[in-house]
Amino acid sequence: MFKFRTLAADAETRLGPYLGEELTRLTVDETTRMGRLLRASHLDELPQLFNVLAGDMSLVGPRPIRPAFFEQLCEKVPQYWQRLVVPPGMTGFAQLRITREMTWEEKLAHDLEYIADRSPRLYLKVVLDTLASLPDRVRGSS
Repeated sequence: MFKFRTLAADAETRLGPYLGEELTRLTVDETTRMGRLLRASHLDELPQLFNVLAGDMSLVGPRPIRPAFFEQLCEKVPQYWQRLVVPPGMTGFAQLRITREMTWEEKLAHDLEYIADRSPRLYLKVVLDTLASLPDRVRGSS
């Protein structure tokens, strides 16, 4: 998956074992100045359009997760692998409905709801809702 680099060199090594709120807190110190701007504007996601055009991702679907986290989550939440039924997406149902502080089980429930109910209409709704939420997210109210 393509993304602009927003973290300091080797940050993944230092942040590797952390998840959830602790990861969110520690990531602040690892984010570069330019990375803060890219993340705040969501421009760090723009290179993923190449993945969509290549067919590796969809605009809508469960957000991709790093392989090490995926393995841990499959052990902790046995149903977690079911997210692989559809391609990962640049945006997803869960991202529109949850916060970073919610549990992986809660995020999975929203991903599985999208997978079960997916349709062209729901796909379009998620895209439009994501576009509508961007101004609020850039201002920092989400």
